[in-house]
Amino acid sequence: QQAFQLTTQLALLEFEALFEETLQSTHWQDEATRRLARMGLANYVAGAFVLPYGEFLQAAESLHVSVESLQARLARNA
Repeated sequence: QQAFQLTTQLALLEFEALFEETLQSTHWQDEATRRLARMGLANYVAGAFVLPYGEFLQAAESLHVSVESLQARLARNA
């Protein structure tokens, strides 16, 4: 959780120009919605860096993509 939060903050700093460019390509209803979208982009970047996608893929392949089995296996490893 802490690594995800730190990586989110880093993404907000390091990708500020890219986020701004992306956000300018769409009309937003209000500033609150724009801020929420910026945080969503930062969370997406943080997830790409921090979340265990390799482990998830291996588990999915070995369990033949049973959602319930994946949930149980990954919960034990957390």
